[in-house]
Amino acid sequence: MNNYLKLKTMSPFTYSYIFLDCDEYLADQLFIKHNVPVKFGKEYCKNNSRYCVISCKIRKRYEEEFKKALAEMDNKMILRGYTDYADFCENFNTIIDKARCK
Repeated sequence: MNNYLKLKTMSPFTYSYIFLDCDEYLADQLFIKHNVPVKFGKEYCKNNSRYCVISCKIRKRYEEEFKKALAEMDNKMILRGYTDYADFCENFNTIIDKARCK
């Protein structure tokens, strides 16, 4: 399951990402656990949705730990009662793939 998307950037020092999180911001705890400093950008939430899309920037040297942290999201979501998180991510990725093909 892929719950993030790497964006194109011109910066020689940082990568830009968007990732999927819930209204409790469970990713924050994982970034702290993995010692990944994150600069958060805009947050996009649909009305009455439990999930949101969050933009962020990370330094290039933290990319592997960033990905490891997000790899743990699915299990954390299930433990917190967000059992449809994997379906939400799959649906989001389908929408992104369709938009790329146009």
